[in-house]
Amino acid sequence: SLYLSAAGLGAFVFNFSRIVGPVVGGLVIAKYGVVLAFLISAISSFLYVLFFMRVSLTPKEGQPLERRALVRELIDGVIYLRQLPGALMIVLLTGLNGLLGRSFFEILPAYNGAVLASGAEGLATLTAASGAGAACLGIYLQISRSGKQGSMLSMIFVLALSCFVLQALGLTNVMFVAALLSAAMGFLATYIGVLVQTQLQVTTDDNHRGRVMSIWTTVSLGVPAIGAFMLGGLGSLFGVSGSLLISGTL
Repeated sequence: SLYLSAAGLGAFVFNFSRIVGPVVGGLVIAKYGVVLAFLISAISSFLYVLFFMRVSLTPKEGQPLERRALVRELIDGVIYLRQLPGALMIVLLTGLNGLLGRSFFEILPAYNGAVLASGAEGLATLTAASGAGAACLGIYLQISRSGKQGSMLSMIFVLALSCFVLQALGLTNVMFVAALLSAAMGFLATYIGVLVQTQLQVTTDDNHRGRVMSIWTTVSLGVPAIGAFMLGGLGSLFGVSGSLLISGTL
């Protein structure tokens, strides 16, 4: 029952860095240059790896940790995922969310420059706005502490709202409106991510949860890059605004 709150906290922590990151990065670049900014980023990534290496998993009593070949583990996860009711639909919704929602964040620089005709300050505003929207979701989930699983209908509804927001982004060239819509997209894209992640965690048994979530993570992180490639291709033909309108309509 605490999965939704835990996922919301994770969304808040991760996306809060998207608010602070552009601001701090912009200040460092403006005062000290790009080299120092990349150095700070590399050091922070190294520290993350060190902290992650200290995390240890203890198997449940009576369930010894079984190690098998990586390929075999992956195949078992795919087979289990196909047999789990509704799991393939959840992964499909994750992929659609990556194509329609999170891929927009990958082309923010192009949208900021081509549509809004803005520079680094405008890009930082849009990035911070999207992070603020996602952080608001994390705060909402922690305050509500509902602990409820999202239904398939609610996931589809949130995805449909994302399509409308994407179309609205393609219709505006006003920075203030674009920032509000970016915040809404950050909220919705993170919300559906929390819903599908919680659903998979709750319905998957302990022996397969790691494998199933690794497949979900691959789709969640990989598909936005494909979506950005798709939006870029459409943008070269119809412009950035046209690509957002077409993507939201499809």
